[in-house]
Amino acid sequence: LSGVVHRDIKPDNFLIGYGCNKKKLYIIDFGLSSLFINTENYQHKKYEIKKQFIGTYRYSSLWNHIGVEQSRRDDLESIIYMLMYLYSSNLPWCGISGENQLKKIYNLKKNIPTNKIIKNCPKCFYLALNYIRRLKFDECPNYDYLSKLFKSSFNFNRFRFDYNYDWI
Repeated sequence: LSGVVHRDIKPDNFLIGYGCNKKKLYIIDFGLSSLFINTENYQHKKYEIKKQFIGTYRYSSLWNHIGVEQSRRDDLESIIYMLMYLYSSNLPWCGISGENQLKKIYNLKKNIPTNKIIKNCPKCFYLALNYIRRLKFDECPNYDYLSKLFKSSFNFNRFRFDYNYDWI
């Protein structure tokens, strides 16, 4: 879908096809999604501060934690957190619960240096997260740059892109 911000990126919302569709990745659950392009004038949605958190604490962006309207940069930051979690089975804020959970997770995300967030992941995660966190609200991300970061790391580690997953 073009012009849509998902706003709830997490592993539960991605599916891998089966059989002849095994090469396809599906994203589901657009219940919290929003248009970032105004369909009347085709302009980017205006920067707005909201009061309500939308999404999943663990994977949400820093901007979402403070109530800023989400845009492409927020989905990308969430994707990085999700990939980090899938890669290392952990994020520094996993296990935080109880009273003021949202505030505690935000403070940890905000205050922990990027190199400590990604300490068990390849350098491409560090570079991607730093790039994404510097994007402006309405800036179009350089998807080619981000893709090349991960492809380079994949090739450097001599992985084969054969669609044979661990569970097959």
